[in-house]
Amino acid sequence: MTDCCAVIHGCTVTAQNFLAHARVLGESFLRHNPGAAFSALVVDDPPGAPEHPQAPFELLAPSDIGIDREELHARGAMYSTQGLAGSMKPDLLLALLARGADAVLLLDADGRVYSELDNLGELAKTHLVVLSPHILDPHPLWVNDSPEQIIMRAGVMNAGLVAVGAGAEPFLAWWSQRTRRRCVFDEQSALALGQTWLTMAVSLFEHHVLRDRGCNVAGWNLHGRDVEWVDEEPMIDGGPLRHFHFAGGFDPQCPSELTSMVGNRMWWASLRERPGAQRLARDYAQSLISHGYRELRGRRSYYEFAPDGSRLEPWMRSAYRGELMRSELGECARPPNPFTDGAQPFFQWLRETAAESAGLLESQEGPRSATTGLGNFDERELADALFDRSELLGRIGELEAIRDESIAWAQRVSTELEQARERLISADAREDELSRLRATMQSVWESPSWRLTRPLRAFKELVRRPGGQANG
Repeated sequence: MTDCCAVIHGCTVTAQNFLAHARVLGESFLRHNPGAAFSALVVDDPPGAPEHPQAPFELLAPSDIGIDREELHARGAMYSTQGLAGSMKPDLLLALLARGADAVLLLDADGRVYSELDNLGELAKTHLVVLSPHILDPHPLWVNDSPEQIIMRAGVMNAGLVAVGAGAEPFLAWWSQRTRRRCVFDEQSALALGQTWLTMAVSLFEHHVLRDRGCNVAGWNLHGRDVEWVDEEPMIDGGPLRHFHFAGGFDPQCPSELTSMVGNRMWWASLRERPGAQRLARDYAQSLISHGYRELRGRRSYYEFAPDGSRLEPWMRSAYRGELMRSELGECARPPNPFTDGAQPFFQWLRETAAESAGLLESQEGPRSATTGLGNFDERELADALFDRSELLGRIGELEAIRDESIAWAQRVSTELEQARERLISADAREDELSRLRATMQSVWESPSWRLTRPLRAFKELVRRPGGQANG
């Protein structure tokens, strides 16, 4: 490279169970961008964690980018692994710029590079901030909720590709301040992890909107086009495919679908109609598996469970986050943290908070057992049962597992239903098959697992109501 060219530093944020993805991304980036560097931040990597597979790039811990133990434990308690990773994206970019990089390119770990990306370094050096929109072509309008409306709620810009140059520090500091405590999915608060903030960034900071049709190609913008293979190289829209983003829960053990999320399949491009993209997905799936996907996916995040082995449920994280934000405003004491202070003080605080919330609702509106969906359960008794340390969290884990298994069953049946429509020719045979599948799905919703988890779901709803949880 000449002196006029910006040397790009690629990076990603990942977790222990996503290291196969990070390795495929990092290796592909370095292969197509010789002379560049690449770093992967592993957000859930405490002392004593399993050893990482060897990687030809730099692995960083949160402490390497300025996140101290207290702050890491706070984020670990309030965020799922996905939120934890999203909250550190601007921090990683800031740290790499501070080390003297001309330009830094952040890519989500679930992607792969297929051609050079040095042009993004030049754009970042010139414009300071480069943002990638979800779509470059309009989607058709539907009667009700159209794809474009879904995208607007998720954020016009995609946080899976962001490039910055020296001078972008004010933008990154602004973004970091917002993801520090607000990296959650909360549609009413216009939050989709750290992504929706980028929609606001376009009016606050100098930037460049990336319109390269070969970058950040994904299921949400593949409508009306397909990957083409020319001399064994992937092309799209007459130019090179530079980067494909396999977001949406791509399952390498089922590479015939770009996403494992049934809701996405309603509007994402179908691989059955795109042989070029289907080949790309199969190749990517094989790479993930050869890089240890099956072994690594079994690793649990250090912050998924409290130190005593109890699972941290979403409502627990939400309650902690709300109280922590209030404490940082001086409105209350800082809540105990399960990783810093231990599991017992944390769960005792939660128990007292839940009991207080139930009592407040009772005093304001009278007994709510008949109206909250709790049936014959009294809120105080349910709170006590849920927070009995000898029975509580193990039972929650069992019920959550039953629920997840039921959801997965229903999703498999839904896929089977769609395949049956395509497979059956005879109208009579089709009706018989569909009737059988509908009956199977109905059995899911009527199964004991859903009845068993009903009190748990009702209790989670209870603590989210005014008096039970603060909005952040």
